[in-house]
Amino acid sequence: MRENNSFTLDELAARAGEYVTCVRGGQVLISDVCALYPGQMNAVAFADAGTRRALLVQTAAAAVVTTSEQAEVTDKPAVICTHPRETFVHIASAFELSPPVAGVADGARVAPSARVASNAAIRTGAVIEAGAVIGPATIVETNAVVGREVVVGEGCYVGRGVVLEPGVRLGCSVTIGPGAVLGARGFGLVEDGSGWRGMPQLGGVFIGDSVEIGANTTIDRGALDDTRIQDRVCIDNQVHIGHNVYVGGRTLIAGCTGIAGSVTIGADCRLGGGVGISDHVTIADGVWLTAGTLVPSDIPTAGVYSTGLKPMPVRAWWRCVAGLRRLDRLDRRVRHLEASLRTNRDS
Repeated sequence: MRENNSFTLDELAARAGEYVTCVRGGQVLISDVCALYPGQMNAVAFADAGTRRALLVQTAAAAVVTTSEQAEVTDKPAVICTHPRETFVHIASAFELSPPVAGVADGARVAPSARVASNAAIRTGAVIEAGAVIGPATIVETNAVVGREVVVGEGCYVGRGVVLEPGVRLGCSVTIGPGAVLGARGFGLVEDGSGWRGMPQLGGVFIGDSVEIGANTTIDRGALDDTRIQDRVCIDNQVHIGHNVYVGGRTLIAGCTGIAGSVTIGADCRLGGGVGISDHVTIADGVWLTAGTLVPSDIPTAGVYSTGLKPMPVRAWWRCVAGLRRLDRLDRRVRHLEASLRTNRDS
């Protein structure tokens, strides 16, 4: 996804602003980005403080983004900065594809009552239903569906095959990966004697500004109130977020995480891959959950939390399971012994 544009290293460094300390060889022309090794002619790579110095010597890249200490081992043109990874993100964005031409493409369907900004782009096969609002500079990709009365803010990207059900509201600069579904019915069921009956799901989904939502992720609408994802949250691929969940700002959620209904997650949290959170749990600001952690109850204090066991040979695992099964019997024996000791002491 890169243009055939070339920039001087000075021009690229200017995109990173405050991160850059100085530029060496700023007039060299750069037409692409690449990995540090083996590297690529006419491209720029990055190396942070932990990168092996030998790779800086061996790279075929035309220039590097790196720290002042690492820059000492090579005479290549360089953007010297305090945070190479963050600086490289700004530089690499210069080579992303520009947005498609604004307007409604042939084969897209836009309801007469929908409002689409003049500089928005609606791609072939997209459907914009009645009353929907598409903000300026927003892109709705091929085969995406924007439901009735859905509001999409300015500068959003709605990927291929995304479904935004009625009741969804997106802030500005929201990015949604292919196949994601926002606003589907939540898993709210009540047993009425003859089986399970679906509880009406009458809320919506609110997504704040600068939120990133990965491919095939699902975010259910609320039962009564909205499911709410606050500003600058980043959600990986294949994450499930149940109804009435609240996620605080700047939280990161890695792939295959499952969050049950009515969970509250604070700001600045980090959830590793495969985390599972039970319904109605509240998690404080600043909580980090390592991969595979199961959370059955509240976490009221910031910190790093883990559950689960490392893999072990199957025979060792079954011995552990057998030991767990004996714990209840062992507990009863200990209680009986304690009671006997108290009786003997009192007599």
